[in-house]
Amino acid sequence: MKLSLNRILLPTDFSPASVQARNYACSIAGPLDAELHVLHVLSYPHLPSGPTDSWFVPEEQRVPVVVHDAELQLEAEMADSLIKGSRIVKAIRYGEPSHEILAYAKEHEIELIVQGTHGRTGLSHVLIGSVAEKIVQRAECPVLTVHAEGPQDTADQDCRSNTKCLA
Repeated sequence: MKLSLNRILLPTDFSPASVQARNYACSIAGPLDAELHVLHVLSYPHLPSGPTDSWFVPEEQRVPVVVHDAELQLEAEMADSLIKGSRIVKAIRYGEPSHEILAYAKEHEIELIVQGTHGRTGLSHVLIGSVAEKIVQRAECPVLTVHAEGPQDTADQDCRSNTKCLA
């Protein structure tokens, strides 16, 4: 049986788990000549994590800045990713992450989702939840979950079919 995938989705939150997931997605997309969709979802409401001057900026002025920052980070994240013969599609959405990831996957007829997972357990899992778990439970396509502390051997190496994986 020959595996054939045309569109792979890589949701990213720029965490170490996402870096590992990116390495796997890159190593899968290249040899299969698949289109790699890289999606970052900004959660609402997007508030600064600590007391800064931006606390005093109204939300309608802060959102474009946050979106622009996310676009720059997404561009930097994928800048070195070379998948010969394939396209990388970058997207940013605003909303609840699992809902937006699943909606994107359906809209773009994604055939595989490669999702990083933080591996939270106990109280933090109950309080914060797991985006990856929701994706696995609800996705209409297969989902590959990758833990941040998973195999490190795909980082910083040339993958098959002239695919360069990011570190």
